[in-house]
Amino acid sequence: MASSFYAHRKGDYVYDVTVTKDDTARLSHRYRAHLSNAECIQNGQLTPVQVDVTDTYGPTVTEAMRALDACFETWRRQEMNRS
Repeated sequence: MASSFYAHRKGDYVYDVTVTKDDTARLSHRYRAHLSNAECIQNGQLTPVQVDVTDTYGPTVTEAMRALDACFETWRRQEMNRS
């Protein structure tokens, strides 16, 4: 299984995404995006946050990451509404 690492920033959040490729999986699940190491920028400092987002899948790296970004955005909006 090959994997790639990507850093992302969405608003005040910074997180890492690992995308793995499984050639044995069906095409719609060929690539898996996994979120890790999420942090929030607060008062100019990075603070670790616990993000509950499930892994997402897609036929391409772009689609798997797009699905993960959508899940993260949903989580982020829910967090903003709690504040």
